[in-house]
Amino acid sequence: MKYSIDELFNYIRRRSDGKVAGATGIRGPSPGICYNPGMNSSPDGAAPPARKIQRRDWPWLLAYPAYQLIGTVRHEAGHALAALLEGGQIRKFVFWPTWDRQFYWGYVQWSGKVGWLTSAAPYLLDLLTFVVFYFICTRVEIKRHGLWVNLCIIGLISPLVNSGYRYASSFFRDGDLTSVMAAVPPAFVHAYFILTVVVYILGLVRIQRSGRNFTASVGRPANP
Repeated sequence: MKYSIDELFNYIRRRSDGKVAGATGIRGPSPGICYNPGMNSSPDGAAPPARKIQRRDWPWLLAYPAYQLIGTVRHEAGHALAALLEGGQIRKFVFWPTWDRQFYWGYVQWSGKVGWLTSAAPYLLDLLTFVVFYFICTRVEIKRHGLWVNLCIIGLISPLVNSGYRYASSFFRDGDLTSVMAAVPPAFVHAYFILTVVVYILGLVRIQRSGRNFTASVGRPANP
């Protein structure tokens, strides 16, 4: 059978286009299956790790003492750093549970003239920590799911627990916020804590929801 040059050219071009498309993963060999190279998956249809906290992650609660210790170090370091920046001197830095007329997870003792910022520093640090770890947990590719879960606990859940607990306890006993509210209008303090706690909760909910949607989208038939 004879072919014209134009027919041969069109035939070769169609064959070349088909090979390129199959090699790049834009269109797989099975009809209706699409592989997006930008997603964290593979051409064989294997599902990527779900970027959300799952039921199988609950055993990590057994590591609570370690998480509490890390959160206490961050909290007290906020006090200490702010005190030094305001010209104070650190006399004692305790980051383990103690009892001195009442229970403390930890505490910092300083001397010198410092302002309300030293008392408020841990809660500003909570916000900074959440923002940084939210970026890491949602934008940085982390292959180990266990590592990702621990980053979420330390960088996202811990700031929520710290700020939420301290704010709630301020209605029942004296603490960091007592001196802050004495120097700053209480309405601003309440607004800050309510806003940041809501932001923390919405951020965690968004991670859970986007993780579920991301998992469900894998293997979805492509539009023809």
